[in-house]
Amino acid sequence: MSDRRRFLQLAEERLSEAATLYKHAMTCLDSPAQEPDDHVTSLLDRARTVALIGAGYATLALALAIAPEERR
Repeated sequence: MSDRRRFLQLAEERLSEAATLYKHAMTCLDSPAQEPDDHVTSLLDRARTVALIGAGYATLALALAIAPEERR
């Protein structure tokens, strides 16, 4: 597997994980049990962090896609 493809796969995995964390946080907010704010904040912080990591992997994949072969 090429580096570009590997970074794209990692980006997809991280962004999917971030979406799952975000959806879980929103479900907690909508639940009648009213999850503690700290729990929801923690989920949203984790989702943001994981999304930023995914964006970093996507950026690396893009850089590899547009970089000339001789610069790799």
